[in-house]
Amino acid sequence: MKVFDGHQLALQIEAELKQKIQRLKRRPQLTVFLLNNNPESQLYVQKKKVLAERIGVNFNLIQLIKAETNPVLQLIKEQNNQRSVAGIMVQLPLNRGLNERKILDAIDPQKDVDCLTSKNLGLVAAGQPRFLPATVKGIMTILTQEKVVVRGRQAVVVGGSNIVGKPLALVLSNQGATVTLVRSSEKNLAQITRQADILITAVGRQNLIKASMVKEGAVVIDVGITRCDNQECHVYGDVDFKRVKTKASLITPVPGGVGPLTVVSLFENLIL
Repeated sequence: MKVFDGHQLALQIEAELKQKIQRLKRRPQLTVFLLNNNPESQLYVQKKKVLAERIGVNFNLIQLIKAETNPVLQLIKEQNNQRSVAGIMVQLPLNRGLNERKILDAIDPQKDVDCLTSKNLGLVAAGQPRFLPATVKGIMTILTQEKVVVRGRQAVVVGGSNIVGKPLALVLSNQGATVTLVRSSEKNLAQITRQADILITAVGRQNLIKASMVKEGAVVIDVGITRCDNQECHVYGDVDFKRVKTKASLITPVPGGVGPLTVVSLFENLIL
């Protein structure tokens, strides 16, 4: 059994990115739209800002707490037209009342570093991606780094979000895995997950995946995040880590597994 260290690999990739950026004639700029007042979203944006500063990327935050769709579309158009802007992303979720699909699809696909426009997701589905969504890219980086064979394996993805589950299932399928995409509400969830050589869960429900649901020797990638509300707050994944790690050949912890790779993957997309 191996517990994957996401921080260590992220630092290695970060150092490589910093060197690449130093060789560029012009520092790239990332524009991030924050269209909610969600503390978690603010935390995620802050992490991106800190990393941008460390590797030499200009970071531009546009925060609009009470915005309507059309003014946001105009602001995105302005960023699309700025040559200095190499990448644009919209931090999800959005405030109620905003048209998420319209806003995401307003981003120039060539600057869509989080791969959330319909055009870029379509390229992922076709097996010809310009970018991969940052979390998906992070997961695939882990599998590559750990030399996990994907072709011919049974892969189960729990959670069908447009950001992680659906595009991840497409990428794994395009790499030759037999993929089952399943929702957490599936009655036969345990029966399905026990078939997985590669089990990836991205739901956000603490201890959803128990040891009895995991095949001996499986690779287990935990993308889920749950935060408790009490004063001694901890972050948990979807997997009962303590018990599942005794069965898995490779497992990612929460925190410190996929998360650090997700952030750095966004910046890899920025300078492709």
